[in-house]
Amino acid sequence: MHIGEIATCPISLGGRITIAVIANPDLSSYYEDDGIVLLLDSRTGEEIDVQGSGRWTASNLCTVTAGDTILLAGGCKDGTVELREPWTGDQVRVLRGHRGQIVKVCQVEANGSPLLASASLDGTIRLWDPANGDHIRTFQADDHRPGSLCAIGTGAGSMLASFSGREIRLWDPANDRNMRTLEGHSGDFCALCAVKDDDLFLLASGETEVDQVYINRGDVDEDAADYTIRLWNPASGEQVRIFEGHSAPVNSICSFSIRNRYLLASASDDKTVRLWNPMSRAPVLTIPVHYSAKSIMWGNDSLFVGLDNGALAIKLEPSQCSYSA
Repeated sequence: MHIGEIATCPISLGGRITIAVIANPDLSSYYEDDGIVLLLDSRTGEEIDVQGSGRWTASNLCTVTAGDTILLAGGCKDGTVELREPWTGDQVRVLRGHRGQIVKVCQVEANGSPLLASASLDGTIRLWDPANGDHIRTFQADDHRPGSLCAIGTGAGSMLASFSGREIRLWDPANDRNMRTLEGHSGDFCALCAVKDDDLFLLASGETEVDQVYINRGDVDEDAADYTIRLWNPASGEQVRIFEGHSAPVNSICSFSIRNRYLLASASDDKTVRLWNPMSRAPVLTIPVHYSAKSIMWGNDSLFVGLDNGALAIKLEPSQCSYSA
């Protein structure tokens, strides 16, 4: 069973913290078809039975706050975004407006209110009010077809980061302004995540692959992908540092803290998960996982890794994550 996407579901049921995963039994069709959304007990890994509509399908997931309720948002191949009640699978509402497959969804704040952002292959990013389903605004990305999306805190608010065409674009969710463009990766696909360390709000980007279109045009060499992770200051556009070590595409990255120390985790097709000190280039820990690691997230004091053959929970001890300040 291929686990393609992992999202936190921070709702306690009998003291259990739950994770949501997208599972697809056919690895060859993962990037073409929606997968089944499952809820897993984060402590045991067992699937949790839901009592309502049951299983549903999506291509990517996130949690979103709608009033006093936490919902699961699922981006789908048909261009819709479904909002579901996590514990029952019951559909709350469907967001329509995109004309292409949804490649990423994430929560972002604008003017102090939580909104849902959806990136589509139609070349747009749309913002929605998850509480009522209203469409707030659209970012027209033109030839920039976003393949990844994340929200970044800035201290004064937040911004959206999207990646496509070897560049990262930063957007102001309070209006439709493209704030700046970051360039440096040679690949056409990139994983993104926000990183916070003390008073710094940073953006991490991990390279996945070089698009064949650029190779055919002669824009880049076939071996151009260096599978690096790059740390950016979104406020200034400055590239802060580069992390090297992976030997295959970096499919997913996440940031977390353990005993007040911030760490960056990366999942790669080189069958490893790596931990990094975001304030230096030094690797902290390399964990062999024996299968291609497709997604990664932190929750309940563990790293949850989506693999070609299932999901893996890695319990980390503080002593494993120590580094010089």
